[in-house]
Amino acid sequence: MKKRLLAALVSALAAFVPLNAWSAPIKCLAVQVNEGDAPPSVPVLRTLLPNGGCVRDMLGWHQVEKVAGQYTMPDRQWQSYGNVASASAFNLITLGFGNKLYGSNGYQPKLNNFGLPVTPAQIQAFTKYAVWAVRKDGTGRPNATAANIPNLYAVSIWNELNGAWDGGIDDIHTRIAAYAALVNAVGPAIRQANPKVKIIIGATVGSNIDGWYQRLLVDGTWGRNDPNVYLDVHPYIGRALSPTNQYVPQLDTWNRSMLHIRKAGIKNALFATEWGGPLAKFVEGNNPGLNYIDWSQKNIFATEAFAGAAWFALTSFGDSKESNLIAASTPSLQVTKLGSEFVNW
Repeated sequence: MKKRLLAALVSALAAFVPLNAWSAPIKCLAVQVNEGDAPPSVPVLRTLLPNGGCVRDMLGWHQVEKVAGQYTMPDRQWQSYGNVASASAFNLITLGFGNKLYGSNGYQPKLNNFGLPVTPAQIQAFTKYAVWAVRKDGTGRPNATAANIPNLYAVSIWNELNGAWDGGIDDIHTRIAAYAALVNAVGPAIRQANPKVKIIIGATVGSNIDGWYQRLLVDGTWGRNDPNVYLDVHPYIGRALSPTNQYVPQLDTWNRSMLHIRKAGIKNALFATEWGGPLAKFVEGNNPGLNYIDWSQKNIFATEAFAGAAWFALTSFGDSKESNLIAASTPSLQVTKLGSEFVNW
């Protein structure tokens, strides 16, 4: 009898756990190996992620499928995935962008590799690429049917669709509807191919995202309120901080967005596939003594249910220099002020 009462009490208390019960997200790093940077080394990863975590990079569709129906893994990407696994961390891959092998989506002003898949043929082709990317067949190496990425933790679908990477679709409502159709096809296919992988949807940047998610996650859209599906956010917040003015308009907008999203009955946890980076350096440089990571933890991560957050970026576009977390060209891997704050987070 006592056991049943205790179980009932635990169940009742669990029902009242607030969304902000998660005090900190999984600590991750974002890299740009897809853009030509050198893969992050095992010593660097172990220095910055001493307790594990994840590393996010895009696995470009047009880079792995250069001949229709044939998939090959770029050597740099494969080395990066292996280094991550050797550092006892996990891989997070972003799927995108388009692939001009399958023609225009009907909205692009010119044919390129950045068009959001819209036509049935494009959605089917993107889905096959996504399934290949997450599939494992036990061989331990990329092949024609499975990418076999080691320590694969999660996959996100597209990047910053409400911002610069709009898929060639100007009208926001058309863009959201097209993305919903893509998610409705790709999400279940990924789940079937690899039931263990987490799936991150939404592809947003910024703080004004409530309308986007309320329109996207209408009743019936795949992934809504699924505990293994996270909402993709890039909370680059804090540019208005100054020594004399701690009022942050972006933070107000972010808080309003989160309030509206939760009031709409959307309960998915968030995943920041990007945050921090140059913005953090700028804010700290203009606010002596400020710890941007502590500020973000207090004002962003501790106020919401975050599954993870990936610092953008460990490497810089087009070169192999380490980011402002590691002092460049130091064999001893000396961490910077921001790097120390990140490690201690």
